[in-house]
Amino acid sequence: MGIMKPVVWMFSGLGSQRYKMGYKLLGKDPIFRQTMEHCDEIVKPLIHSSLMETIYLTKGKSFEEFVDIRFVTPALFSVQYSLAQSFIAKGHRPDYLVGYSLGEYVAYVLAGILDLQDCLHCLVYLAQVAQEYCQPASMVAILNTPEIINQMAEPFEAFHLAAINFDTNFVVTGPREAAAMLLVYLSKRDIIAQTLPVEYGFHSHLIEPMKEPYLQQLRKIPLQQPQINVVSACQANLLHQIELEHFWRVLRNPIDFRHTITFLKRLGDCEFVDFGPSGTMANFIKYDGRLTSPIVCALM
Repeated sequence: MGIMKPVVWMFSGLGSQRYKMGYKLLGKDPIFRQTMEHCDEIVKPLIHSSLMETIYLTKGKSFEEFVDIRFVTPALFSVQYSLAQSFIAKGHRPDYLVGYSLGEYVAYVLAGILDLQDCLHCLVYLAQVAQEYCQPASMVAILNTPEIINQMAEPFEAFHLAAINFDTNFVVTGPREAAAMLLVYLSKRDIIAQTLPVEYGFHSHLIEPMKEPYLQQLRKIPLQQPQINVVSACQANLLHQIELEHFWRVLRNPIDFRHTITFLKRLGDCEFVDFGPSGTMANFIKYDGRLTSPIVCALM
């Protein structure tokens, strides 16, 4: 009998969401549907609206950007969590859970750190304080090396490095007006870039105004030690110490997925499953090129 490969489940963050995500599973996967309905029941009294109706029944929006943070944060969590529950019901189990930004909250619940209801309450509150305390901003993904920030200093003056995904893919965040000008500047130099469907400047000081009210909410929630290994893309390592401040750092600090891939490579030959609705993390690993293990995109 061959040696079992470690199984790594990955969960993506804001920017990977879209309308109709997981739609095909509603009619053929009862566990997915039941779990989505359960999440919907928890969230509905908090947002005074149905998540499932917003994701699946909003007419004419299947190709439009899904950006309203009130719905995006609980919806993105619920779809990935429900899909993971479907895998678990079929007998699959992960050895490691990798969370990217908001996706780390899915890992928290699966690992037993957070209760499902507490987590969804937390994510709804996250959206509320972002809207109340933070100014809207843009996040721009750029296909080039992060070094161009220093090489082309002036057009990046208003921006902050939010993520490095692999050597030639990074994200910056800054004011919306400046983002529009940056896209024009980069296009003229044949550098591929796009604005992500995210309304606020996560992974930068632009969300600092929401820190204290958000932490006040988190202090009400009991935390448990993880029952499954959690790898944080915020620190590119295993999450050893469960502390309140880490829940904030996951949203505030830059994402270091390039070095997270370095950490995953040290685990050896693994089996990867990307639970994100857009296969984002699978693409990061593919284009990074250092991991040759097969990757399954659970929703694609």
